[in-house]
Amino acid sequence: GAIAGLVVLAGIFNKGPLAEIIYKSSLQVRSFYWEAAVRMMIDHPFFGVGMDGFGDWYRRSRTQEIADFNVGITADTAHNIPLDIGSGGGIPLLLIYLSLVGLALISIVKILNRTTSFDLVFTSVAAAWFAYQAQSLISINQLGLGVWGWSLTGLLIGYASKLMAVEAKTAFHEKSSKRLRVNK
Repeated sequence: GAIAGLVVLAGIFNKGPLAEIIYKSSLQVRSFYWEAAVRMMIDHPFFGVGMDGFGDWYRRSRTQEIADFNVGITADTAHNIPLDIGSGGGIPLLLIYLSLVGLALISIVKILNRTTSFDLVFTSVAAAWFAYQAQSLISINQLGLGVWGWSLTGLLIGYASKLMAVEAKTAFHEKSSKRLRVNK
């Protein structure tokens, strides 16, 4: 399994015996979409091209090399959720999205630092969130995937907030009960 995984991973980066099959069929065309999305963000940095406007702007934003590769290639999404958000809403919206992703990542680190035993619920949510993040780099921003991404991000941020609130409440009550004992 490990050897097969390495061969597939090499193919993703256009190396090895599967490069022709894996890279040419999917990733090369996705790289065209990604490049066009970056060009849209550069050309329209503040407001983007409008939500779901990628398809309308794709032919204008692609390079001549992409047009020469296959004139008929079109797309209605960047096939990368962060780039799709950035091209549609501009750099400010992309920064807000990345801030939420960063906040979820910070929440994971905080939870890991504060827990002393294995927490199956947290581990499951964190693993699903990481899987979503990996999938979001090559997928379209469709409703089913988006619901998982936003829900898991909110669960992680909320879980960390709840953990910190419980710790703060416990610490306060311990201090106040110690004060009551001293005063008696």
